[in-house]
Amino acid sequence: MPPVDPARWRELSPYLDEALDIPADARASWLASLSARDAHHAADLQALLEEHAAADEQKFLAGAVTTPLHSGRSSSLVGQVVGAYRLVSLIG
Repeated sequence: MPPVDPARWRELSPYLDEALDIPADARASWLASLSARDAHHAADLQALLEEHAAADEQKFLAGAVTTPLHSGRSSSLVGQVVGAYRLVSLIG
C-alpha cells in the first residue's frame, strides 16, 4: 500500500485501532460489515491489517536493540545532515 496522506490517516486511524482490538478471527466479519457501509475504508483497512500481520510475522520491533548506538569507536555522525537537521554533537 502506498503511504497514506495525513488527512486519510486521520479518517482511517480510529478504524484501525478498533480493528486491532478485535480478535484476528473476528476481523473478517467486522471488515465485511464496514465494507457494506464504506467499501473504500474497508479496502484501505484490509491493506493496513495485512501490512501489520506481515510485520508481526517478521517480528518487527519485537526484540531489544543489541548494538549500542555509541560504542566508543572514533567514527561519528557529527556533521552529517539528516533531513533538515545537521548533527552537531553526541548528546548521550
